Amino acid sequence: MPCKLQPWFVRTSAMLILSAGGAMAQDAEAPAQETSQANSSGWGVQCNNVAEDELRCAATMTITSAENNQAILSISLQEAPADASPTLIVQLPFGLDLPRGIDLVVDDGASWTFEISTCLQTGCFVVNEAEQEMIDAMIGGGTLGVAMRASNGAETRMNVTLSGFSRAFERLE
Repeated sequence: MPCKLQPWFVRTSAMLILSAGGAMAQDAEAPAQETSQANSSGWGVQCNNVAEDELRCAATMTITSAENNQAILSISLQEAPADASPTLIVQLPFGLDLPRGIDLVVDDGASWTFEISTCLQTGCFVVNEAEQEMIDAMIGGGTLGVAMRASNGAETRMNVTLSGFSRAFERLE
């Protein structure tokens, strides 16, 4: 569902994207292959200054390759001002079928489809307001599946644990 992006939303999303850290794997075929060895930082909270005297925090999980420590996938739910919804930011590898977007699936149940917003030097990004229904499902869920298609047509899905998500998200409130 398209929405009008507020200036604070664009500014803080750009700050979080630029501060995401770690270069994304740049092999165009990477999304089509299963990653056998990956590391996870677990769900935590990352905070950044978005303006003078304004700190914005996000519940964040990053998956890295065990072979080269490059980020494969990063998911963040960024807190928002009182009158807005939190912002979902997903950092993805290159080589995806951009028009298809991605699906987020909680415990093989409820799913949400998102357009890929942009690609930068560090990867491609989904930036969208997060629905409360999705946040509630993530808080009560065990696994978040991220389904995507490589530009060569190969489908892949990465499963991310939601263990620790509720604690990290509660710290934002």
